[in-house]
Amino acid sequence: RPPRSTLFPYTTLFRSYIGESRLAGPAITEFFSYYFGSAGASRQEMAKIRCFIMAQDLLWSIWALVRHYSGEDFLDYCYNRYNRFRRNLKALTQDPDSSVASMVKW
Repeated sequence: RPPRSTLFPYTTLFRSYIGESRLAGPAITEFFSYYFGSAGASRQEMAKIRCFIMAQDLLWSIWALVRHYSGEDFLDYCYNRYNRFRRNLKALTQDPDSSVASMVKW
């Protein structure tokens, strides 16, 4: 397990693995337990992970929009990623500690 000080480079890995694998809540909990150990993730670390989840959705929605206007059919993908970004932004505004599992659902 990498030291906690190296969390920043791994947040994208977390998002990619959790989001793209469509892990369920218990699997996400196990994944974090393995990485962070018995101490668990700090509130600040979880906030970073949540922010990276949203940033990646926004990034991929922009990428898909560019691809769509380049003649490829990515509009549905763009729509899905952007709507998930908006949903998560609203959820985190209401509850900054909302679950990561709820953030990766389509």
